Amino acid sequence: MGRAGLNRKSGLATLTLVLASEAPDIDIFFHPFDRVEAFGVHRGFTHSFLYAPLIAAMALAAVYGIHRWRLKRGKSTTVPVDWKWLYGLALLSVLSHLLLDFTNNYGLRPFAPFDRQWYACDTVSIIEPAITGALVMALIASGFGRLIGGEIGVKRAKLPGRVAAMTALVFVILVWGVRDYNHRRAVTLLEHELYQGAEPVKLSANPYPLDPFRWHGVVETENAFVIVTVNTWKEEVDPQRDAVYRNMREETPMAHAAKQSRLGQIYLDWARHPYIETEPLPDERGWVVYFNDLRYAYPGRSNRCGFPVMSVELDKQLNVIRQSTGPRLEDCED
Repeated sequence: MGRAGLNRKSGLATLTLVLASEAPDIDIFFHPFDRVEAFGVHRGFTHSFLYAPLIAAMALAAVYGIHRWRLKRGKSTTVPVDWKWLYGLALLSVLSHLLLDFTNNYGLRPFAPFDRQWYACDTVSIIEPAITGALVMALIASGFGRLIGGEIGVKRAKLPGRVAAMTALVFVILVWGVRDYNHRRAVTLLEHELYQGAEPVKLSANPYPLDPFRWHGVVETENAFVIVTVNTWKEEVDPQRDAVYRNMREETPMAHAAKQSRLGQIYLDWARHPYIETEPLPDERGWVVYFNDLRYAYPGRSNRCGFPVMSVELDKQLNVIRQSTGPRLEDCED
């Protein structure tokens, strides 16, 4: 964004954009030693519209501190600093962070703390290689351009890398457009299917990295969860005929107790398709209750290993003895 032209009116523009774009993720430091609470506050009020001006001001304060430190060392910017312009850039950059988090299927709570509902567009993966690659290539192209220009004696451009940066941003928008169209198509295809004779009650289409035509569908009927692949290029649901059906489980006292735990409350607030399993602990010490959000249960991935599988261990009296924000090691051993 800076190299595309937003750095033309003020010094420190790119630095401001970089720091402000990362500032909403300051929430990862709020509970450094409590992973349960850290999971609960992530993408909360620091990712909301209400606090965006404050987050932008914090980022700009950091830029000001760096600027003062540089001045004391005898270094100054080649372009005069316009602090009003920089605050506008900081706010824009914070909002761009919120936009990026909204486009993936993890989501955010943009109206916190008044409304804690999660919103997600489900358009791209949390890590989208096409977008990351385009931005990295823009940086590389800009660097090569300066290097080659210096070698052949071409006068340095006033705004180096502008063409590459603008091209990358346009490409990102095109990726969003293509994926959004295919996501809507995948949702429509899922809505018009019957699943063992039952109509869908709730569903989602979740992206695969790189492939905009392949989607991980999760459908809830009255009695079952259905995990199915959608191919929007061929306009087919379950093209390989390998859909997975999981029956809805009746609520057990162990599951109910785990849901009342702090981790259970936080997880169920975030999860869109929560699937809960209960198993006895060794030596009849109690039970372990697993929480899994099926929107991340892509085919081929273990049901018990990796994000977002979490667990709560209970003793025989159904008291919580352990809360884990990751899978138990013994469940992931070969």
